[in-house]
Amino acid sequence: MASRLLAIASPVGANKDIVVEGQTGFLAASNEEWFAALKQLKQNPWQATTFGKAGRVRVEQHYSLTAVLPNLAETLRAVTR
Repeated sequence: MASRLLAIASPVGANKDIVVEGQTGFLAASNEEWFAALKQLKQNPWQATTFGKAGRVRVEQHYSLTAVLPNLAETLRAVTR
């Protein structure tokens, strides 16, 4: 997603928090869901670009160094007190 590519991921672990179904990509639990997601993208290729852009925004807002640095700094300060 950081590379402006949409994500198709299995709905396990952190994937469920990172990928926003229908906005930044698809969560696919079965072979049928994977095929459906790929078929959707084949029929609507503009979605790949739209989801990719939304994914990049999500990464910047939630997972970039700028986004996590304040919490990390506070955690390190708390540990060293």
